[in-house]
Amino acid sequence: MQIWYQSSTSMGSDPMWVPYQESLKRHVQKVARPDTKVEVHGVKVSHPLVERSSYVQYLNRAQIINNAITAEGEGFDVFCVGCTLDPGFYEIREVVSIPVAFLSESCFHLASILADKFSLLAHSEKTLLSLMQKMKQYGVEGRYVPCPAFTISMPDLINGFSHPEPVIDVVKQAGREAVENGAGMLVTGCNILNMVLVDASFREIDGVPIMDTAGALVKVAELMFDLKQAGISRSKAGAYTPLSREELAAIREVYGID
Repeated sequence: MQIWYQSSTSMGSDPMWVPYQESLKRHVQKVARPDTKVEVHGVKVSHPLVERSSYVQYLNRAQIINNAITAEGEGFDVFCVGCTLDPGFYEIREVVSIPVAFLSESCFHLASILADKFSLLAHSEKTLLSLMQKMKQYGVEGRYVPCPAFTISMPDLINGFSHPEPVIDVVKQAGREAVENGAGMLVTGCNILNMVLVDASFREIDGVPIMDTAGALVKVAELMFDLKQAGISRSKAGAYTPLSREELAAIREVYGID
């Protein structure tokens, strides 16, 4: 089985992301089954305002959707979107027939299976608000325990791969408040934060587990492949109605997309 793991960062072209890229590549292959090959990809270009700008997110999303089409054309079995904002949630299902797994959708539902209540460890207020909207979209907001966001800049978060203690300190403070409020599972609001905690082997707060979002996404991807092999595939009706290959080719020709 071949999995294309798509990051929303410009890893591979921007050296800023090297610590995250190396951590992620190492980890996803470790958690995958022996017969699974996981390839990690980034987008070609991104802008530092991606966390708070809807316009930048739109530009990133287009690259991710095109990479999904590329992944299917190159014979990958599953496409994973490893960004908590789940960019391309509907569009990717329109344009590819292979199974697709999205990080927040997968982790929110898993958290609802593995615990009565869950909470988020979000490194910015903007991210927290966006993920709360996602929870409503996925119908799991009733399982969510409120937790305040903390503030960590992206450079400081990346620095956490070599110096994780400052990151862990703020995560502990927020996580303990969520646990006191009844959270039985903690989910990071950013996969970069997840990998900092994974590398530091910081996996629980006061006995409450912190979900490994990257590892969970890979395992869901493997499940999606297994389900398809068993004849269980996603719906092709309603919001998941796909474009035909002819329609997709015609659209891309009109817009000048190779």
